[in-house]
Amino acid sequence: MQARERRAMAYRATGIQIAAQLVNYLPELYLPAHCVVAGYIQRGSEVDPLPILKALRNNGYCLALPTVMAKNSPMVFRAWAPNEPLTTDAAGLPAPPATAADVVPEALIVPLVAFDGKGTRLGTGAGYYDRTLPALRANNPKLMVIGVAFAVQQERELPCEATDVPLDVVITERGVLWFRERAG
Repeated sequence: MQARERRAMAYRATGIQIAAQLVNYLPELYLPAHCVVAGYIQRGSEVDPLPILKALRNNGYCLALPTVMAKNSPMVFRAWAPNEPLTTDAAGLPAPPATAADVVPEALIVPLVAFDGKGTRLGTGAGYYDRTLPALRANNPKLMVIGVAFAVQQERELPCEATDVPLDVVITERGVLWFRERAG
């Protein structure tokens, strides 16, 4: 797929620098003070959210990571902080151990393969976020879904299904792109 190839090329060229640069855009997100922000652990050529997560933690935010409990089920979120140990979840992905507290995020930083100008997100294909986000948004209409990406991951248009929850915002090395009214 071309989107994956473009992402991989961008990662090889500037991945580490871009991840650190994205931290500069955090003030533009207007996150509620000290809210729970869920992130993810980078795999492959995804933009590494760790610099953002560390900056949030240093500013008093609580962090969480998704945990797949069973195939084809919504994810749960468990409290986590950088440098805390991880285990693997039911999908074989890095996740906090079962002893970590379950939390409900108010903002999510999500990985993506591609996005478009409407906030449509193309994920990795497993559908875990597609099964998780609708219930989170139903319980919290102010939930902020944040994509982190390289600018080359933006497509002209992506197919959108009724079950897709659009991104509210995407942060790239070129800045912040809003798709839903800012909360701040």
